[in-house]
Amino acid sequence: MNEDFCVYLLGAFRLYRNGSSISEWHTRQARQLFKLLLAERGHSVPARRLIDLLWPEYIENADKTLRSAISTLRNVLEPDRHPHMPSRFVPRGRGGYALTFPSDCTLWIDAQEFEHLLQAALRGHNTPEGRERLQTALKLYSGDYLAEDEEASWTQTERLRLRDCYFSGVITLMEWQNEARLYGEAVALGRKALVFDACYEPLYRVIMQAQMLLGDNAGALHAFEQCRQALDQHLGADPSPQTLALHTAILQGEASGVPASRAPARDAPTYIYAAPGQDQQMTGSAAWGVYPETMYEAHDQRGVPFIGRKAELNWLIHQMHEMKGARQARRTRMVALVGEAGVGKSSLIDLALDHARAEGIITLAATCQALEQGLSFAPLLSMLGGWLREASEHALQALPRVTLAQVATLLPILTTVLPDLSVPATVSPEQSYSMLITGLVDLCIALCQPGPLILAFDDLQWADESTLLVINRLICEKPERGQAFPLLLLVSYRPEDINENPTLDAMLRYLGRERRSHIMPVERFNLEEVDEYLRWHNAAPPLSSESLYQVTRGNALFLVEAVRTLLEQEEQPPSTNDETVINSLLRSQQVRDVILARMARLPQRCIELLEIASVIGHTFPPDLLKAELAADDYQALDTLVARRFLVEVESGKDQEMHLAFSHEMVGQIIYAACSAPKLLWLHRCVADNMAKRYMAHSEPHAGEIALHYRQAGPQHIFQALRYSVAAGDYARRTFSYRHALAQYDAALQLLHQLAEHPPAAEYPPAATGHLHIQEFRLEEWRRKIHYGRGLTYEALLDWEGIQESHLQLSAAANQDVALVHSSTHRVAITRSLMGQMVEAADIGRAFMEKLRQETNILQHIPADGHRTRLIASLRDMTQRWTHLLTATVDSAASETLGESQDAGDEATARFPAFHPAPSPGIQDWEEMITELGAEQAAFLLAIYGWALLLQGLNAGAEQCLKVALKVAEETGQVTSWILASLLLSRVYELYGMHEASKAWMEQCLARCQQVEEAAWTTIWPLLNHAYSLIVRDQLNEAEQILHRLHTQLAQQRDFTAHRYSAQISLGLIALERHELEHAETLLRDALAHQPHLYIEAYVVAEIGLATIATQRGQQQAAYTQLRKMLAFCGQHSLLPLYGLAALNMARLLLAMEQPQGLAQFLEHVCTLLQAAGYADMYKVCSALLQRLTTR
Repeated sequence: MNEDFCVYLLGAFRLYRNGSSISEWHTRQARQLFKLLLAERGHSVPARRLIDLLWPEYIENADKTLRSAISTLRNVLEPDRHPHMPSRFVPRGRGGYALTFPSDCTLWIDAQEFEHLLQAALRGHNTPEGRERLQTALKLYSGDYLAEDEEASWTQTERLRLRDCYFSGVITLMEWQNEARLYGEAVALGRKALVFDACYEPLYRVIMQAQMLLGDNAGALHAFEQCRQALDQHLGADPSPQTLALHTAILQGEASGVPASRAPARDAPTYIYAAPGQDQQMTGSAAWGVYPETMYEAHDQRGVPFIGRKAELNWLIHQMHEMKGARQARRTRMVALVGEAGVGKSSLIDLALDHARAEGIITLAATCQALEQGLSFAPLLSMLGGWLREASEHALQALPRVTLAQVATLLPILTTVLPDLSVPATVSPEQSYSMLITGLVDLCIALCQPGPLILAFDDLQWADESTLLVINRLICEKPERGQAFPLLLLVSYRPEDINENPTLDAMLRYLGRERRSHIMPVERFNLEEVDEYLRWHNAAPPLSSESLYQVTRGNALFLVEAVRTLLEQEEQPPSTNDETVINSLLRSQQVRDVILARMARLPQRCIELLEIASVIGHTFPPDLLKAELAADDYQALDTLVARRFLVEVESGKDQEMHLAFSHEMVGQIIYAACSAPKLLWLHRCVADNMAKRYMAHSEPHAGEIALHYRQAGPQHIFQALRYSVAAGDYARRTFSYRHALAQYDAALQLLHQLAEHPPAAEYPPAATGHLHIQEFRLEEWRRKIHYGRGLTYEALLDWEGIQESHLQLSAAANQDVALVHSSTHRVAITRSLMGQMVEAADIGRAFMEKLRQETNILQHIPADGHRTRLIASLRDMTQRWTHLLTATVDSAASETLGESQDAGDEATARFPAFHPAPSPGIQDWEEMITELGAEQAAFLLAIYGWALLLQGLNAGAEQCLKVALKVAEETGQVTSWILASLLLSRVYELYGMHEASKAWMEQCLARCQQVEEAAWTTIWPLLNHAYSLIVRDQLNEAEQILHRLHTQLAQQRDFTAHRYSAQISLGLIALERHELEHAETLLRDALAHQPHLYIEAYVVAEIGLATIATQRGQQQAAYTQLRKMLAFCGQHSLLPLYGLAALNMARLLLAMEQPQGLAQFLEHVCTLLQAAGYADMYKVCSALLQRLTTR
């Protein structure tokens, strides 16, 4: 269907379809949503970001508001679309929502056309035709971009950009008109443009110039007075020096006819808005402007001026002055210095911060480290921790106590300097993480309340995801009304390493699209700048600047190191041949030779310390170099700092000094130059020192310690094994599952090496890092590794990995019966959760047989209380679970049951009885943790709770699930926590406690978002959430969830049962909409694969078919269907489903006017439901019974 859309964004918003205005939007939310999606056209916008931008004040109903707006927008754009057909304009993708226009539609946008015509006109010349083309373009600018949304944050950047384009075109046309002596037209055009920005100073200057050329000096002076008043009234500022100079010239009759706006068009520098990969890039002084009034000459310690970066440095200083002088709240700004390693980004940041501190601006700086990329908030902790240690008591007392309490767990120094600080009560991990993010953001904002603040992050490519989240929040944070927000983020990163940090890459692209980042490319020095640097150092002879430029390729680090070599050469004894150094530089194409030549002239102790530092590879405290530093070591460190091999990192009140290489490439070159035997010794030294230093809290550092021990040689293999396993356990508990597998795999390789090359009978203590060989029982370590791998593969739902880990664990733990049995049970359950019901049932039956045999064996051996209780508990769990799992497979039994009951009494035949499940007989569920083991208990108890829930034992299920939640929290098993919280939500739903049920479901869904590597965990909660929405008649919302799930599951090899569950729910939606044929097709197709269905989905689908038969008038068929389900649910003790079938049966018989025996049956069902605590179902059943008795 061909459609033409015209959109007007400049001035009043309007939308036309095929020439007709679309004015009926039904809701304002849909209209605003269209504007935002249009601004982001071509990109999918996450739902959370849409909510944050459009309705930040909506908290509880935000998701519902968004879904309603999406639905309304689709109806506006596609009024003839069938409700079940996907939208052509607003499809839902995995990443969020996007606005697309099909290929058979044409789209015209006035803002886009304005830019196109303006750019084409500006490329032309000052001719009548050129001026006419420019006028045509400017006429399209009928007002500011989305002027009616002036307060919306997401419109402001684009509004300012388009307004700048407009003013650029206006000034160009006015100057052309002045040149053509069309002075009156120029003045009229300028005054018309001032309507959009009364403080646009360059425009006043061109108006003054035109009026002066027209001979109207009084009018020119009046324009100046208007300019002065507007600046004072709106900005509290005075006219710029250029405007004042023009005013003086007019007063003195000296103004020439040269246009006053040519340099530059705006008083501010040109900003670069670019994301990585975009073509919008400008370099050199022209890109950054020149500010004579703030020109800053930076010098190094020798008094040498800062070469090659003057324009960039002065632009940064201008930003500081602008931030410092701002009177109104402003959005956080980020300036990113981008360039290769060693090009001079860090030096530029240091100089800018030096100037800021001299101006009284608070500066906090940190360098991101590659080895710390897996540690959450590492740069922020370094940055804020140093400030907090040095801050005065008055400064600390001025900070909000709530904010400090939120971050106290990350910054324990707070509880030391503020002993009375109350730390928040223990909360769930996702709440704690959210509080930390919010607290860090609020703390940074609080720090800039007294005055401007600059946060500097060097080497942002190594930043961890949590730190990047805080930075992104700071940039996007909108200041409250009247709140000062003078905050500048100054960062640097290497574009060649950006692909190694996808989170940073995504953030930069987002900020680039939003026009919220200013990208400053830092280029290599050119030949002239190299020559200037040499001349200032008096180091030109005997090495020419051309030769040095060829060797260094203009890299600032290489240039500095090369010149330092020449300067140090002057300090050598006369016997040293100058030509040796020069020839070495000329012969080498790698500056590494220069660095190593400098290093070779150091005292031996300095070299030793440098080599150890190169192995550490990041900022370090001195005691990582040696366990005990002697006086000579400190003297050597002083030499290294003086020679600029190392630099000191800001220390706090504890006077603990940290060191780092002046540039990490120096450390890399030194490391590469070490021999293999020396590296073995160096890695061992660093590993021992790290293990000693972090002894009390080694887990976060375990991966690094293990790496050093692995590099230290085979004699340290035991320590490498120990720390590799610890690193895997830590990564698993912090949801870094892929990293955990890598650590476990490294540990397995170490075990393999031990098996192939058994160690000697005894190692001296020093060789094993103070651990004796007998402390290492290899089978125990093998069991630990495979157990950890199994839990990790379960979290990732990797079936091959689960099977392989289980087999290996069984082989390694054949004496640990509890562990083997628990693991087997987990494997069977996991397979069912993956939707492979037949295979899971087979594993469950085999396990039941194994438990039966072991029970028989235990009857003939001396009593083992713990083992007997364990087998009994596992047998009860497995029996309940397998009974529920295999029920759908053995459905023929239920039909036979229904037929056999015909031979009994009439009431039983008509209303099959319910057979209650036995109570689990567990008095204290906490004891199950001891019986099963903490690591196993979380998952097994969650599934136990599911079985009790389906069997109507709600009280036991609630207690069991709460214990599962507790142990899952303690052991860091997030997938078990998700499952238990989901089931607990269902328990409270059956109780009729809807608020509690909703709260647990929300917590469950929120925790799912935390585990990105195990995204499959959202499937169970979303299926249950969709079904609850159907019950509450929220069909559109449920349908959206189910279509998305069905599409996602169709691409998966596993999750068969989940696919059919989603299909059955879609069938129920069709049934509620009276689309009987479609509903029947969906339900029968799913039931054709009965062995692959979850038991609940099976029963609900059968009841759905009975409802279809009822609506078609086929009441006898419906009765037969419902009676079969009553028999099935009663035999398998499925109380919630039995109650559902019973209520449907009662309604049917009342409609058929066949109430014989129904009252007695409903009384029995009411008793069952009341005893179980099913409040809502009991009310419905009571109402039906009352209706029956009052007939």
